[in-house]
Amino acid sequence: MKILAPRSVFLLASILFAAVPATHAQDQSIWRFWEQQDGLKETFTNSLSLDREGRIWAVHGEVDKASRLDGYGVELFPMPDRGRIFTSKQGEVWSKTAKEFRRLEDGKWVAHSIPQVTGSDILAAIPVAKERVLVLLKDKILSYDAANGSVTILKSIEQSSLGQFVGIIPSMDGGIWVTGTLGIAKLSQIAAQVPRWEEHLPSGLAISDLREPSESGRGVITLVGTDVASKNPRVVRFDRGKWTVIYKEPSPLSLRA
Repeated sequence: MKILAPRSVFLLASILFAAVPATHAQDQSIWRFWEQQDGLKETFTNSLSLDREGRIWAVHGEVDKASRLDGYGVELFPMPDRGRIFTSKQGEVWSKTAKEFRRLEDGKWVAHSIPQVTGSDILAAIPVAKERVLVLLKDKILSYDAANGSVTILKSIEQSSLGQFVGIIPSMDGGIWVTGTLGIAKLSQIAAQVPRWEEHLPSGLAISDLREPSESGRGVITLVGTDVASKNPRVVRFDRGKWTVIYKEPSPLSLRA
């Protein structure tokens, strides 16, 4: 059975392949394949999540289990429908599907209701403490407390210059990086009554739709963006206050020249 994966999984595989030195391109020993006989519920994979312990959570198709790989074996967890999984160092495990936002509690998924928010509204989530999770919507960043069901709006697009929110990832120093269509921001001191919010816009680069963030070092973020004029994709890097374009996709005209 072939492994079928959506675009996001293909992109992850492409990045990993590009990172392998060319001198080892033919060395098959660097690759390891996981199949059903290794414990996977099935090889079709709808989404992948990497937790802070380095384990991979794989959500499959029309099956009732998700697979967690730690490099040695596979552990199965209940997953009644497709979705995406979010984890934390504290052992918090959350997921979102088209209909629900859920927390894994004693081996079972428990639905949590956020007023006027459905699972499809949630772009991403990051558990930040026991029973507390940050939830990203396209126009808000929420803090949800599972213990009492309370919701706090940490930031809205009306309070920001980032445009529509796109994604969030944990930062290496314990904060949160937030991407928007027009820039990025660092959310820190999350436990404080008023968290710290620092915005960084790519002034002079004419880049929009910033997405797919990855932190390679403290304060060093690589992202995919779109050139405003040509609409071609760009890979940009933010390095402690400085923006640079590190890859430009050639235009059709330059390819024909």
